[in-house]
Amino acid sequence: MIFDKVNIEALIQHNKTTTVTITQVFRNNHEQPIKLVYKSVDFKHENIVSWIISIDDESIYSTDTFNENNLGNLNPSQTCRISSIYELKLNFIEQSNAQLNIPQNIIFSTKLFNEELQLTPNLIEINYTTDGITKLKQERQNPRKEDILIRIGNYHQNDESFILTTNTVGQPFDYYCVLDFEAVCHQINPKLNRIMPDDIWEIIEFPICLLESQTNRIVDIYHSYVRPTIRSQLNEKCIQITGITQQLVDQSPTFDFVWNQVQQFLVQHSLISLETKSILFSFTWITCGNWDLKTMLPLQLKQSGFNQPDFIRNFINLKDLYNEYYPSSHVRGMKDMLRISNLKLDGKHHSGIDDTKNITKIAQLFIRNYHVLKLTYKNST
Repeated sequence: MIFDKVNIEALIQHNKTTTVTITQVFRNNHEQPIKLVYKSVDFKHENIVSWIISIDDESIYSTDTFNENNLGNLNPSQTCRISSIYELKLNFIEQSNAQLNIPQNIIFSTKLFNEELQLTPNLIEINYTTDGITKLKQERQNPRKEDILIRIGNYHQNDESFILTTNTVGQPFDYYCVLDFEAVCHQINPKLNRIMPDDIWEIIEFPICLLESQTNRIVDIYHSYVRPTIRSQLNEKCIQITGITQQLVDQSPTFDFVWNQVQQFLVQHSLISLETKSILFSFTWITCGNWDLKTMLPLQLKQSGFNQPDFIRNFINLKDLYNEYYPSSHVRGMKDMLRISNLKLDGKHHSGIDDTKNITKIAQLFIRNYHVLKLTYKNST
């Protein structure tokens, strides 16, 4: 049986009570089934709330008792996931440092091969910082010894909790939502060669590529065209540039429906929660330029009667980061970044979904080259 990985998530409340979820993943790489047995050793039962155990993401056991238990067979290539949920107190060492001692001591026995794997307690040191990024040093006896980055994100200034998650690839966020809107503009005065404040803008394509920093791959995609409602007729310039036809938007949902879908997409991947005190993965947005999230989405939300949520206030303008890490490049947009990086432009430029996938390729290059995908725009209002 092969130890695969450990993931740590914690919800730190202002009273310093911490709910910690340790998820361990094991995989059977043998050619025969393994009989899986667990038992707890030296647990302080008042610290642990429950265990949730699943094989290939199908729940097989959930308990708040801690006796030895036979879980049956783990077949070849199957994955067993055990989540242990604790309620602990932070141990403050000094003003900016705290420790969590997690009494993680589970033994797995495999009857067929007489093989045992014991996980020893983990000592976690958390160094608080004001920018929401802090290093976590985790001492553990397993094949992966490297330090982990951990984030403490105060997503809502008035909430009763902080959100804290981990990954092992040196990135400040577990997930990145890459997007590139397409929009239609109806100029109030078409004779002017510049955009005016009274011009009417509406989003007509809303794509998201969800990039996981741990694996550096796209794990899901959301994509929808959007039917405009203020001026329902597209103009010829918009059709020519984007390739989006009038028939296509006429058959598409309006923005209010799409925005609800987008929020459900984020909830589905545990990036936002409609409930308080939920444990979430850390994430932010990646765009090419500031316009999508600084200007267009707030404008569209206002036009459609929605408040601007906190989770869209901060984002990464990949063009700014590219010029920071490669100052001699002087890139002006996505095509420059692709060309200089020797990456192919796939699909049609100014197709929202194609541009989003191409921007994601540049973000993946950053992760491969150990460039930190850090925030470039922060809106605290």
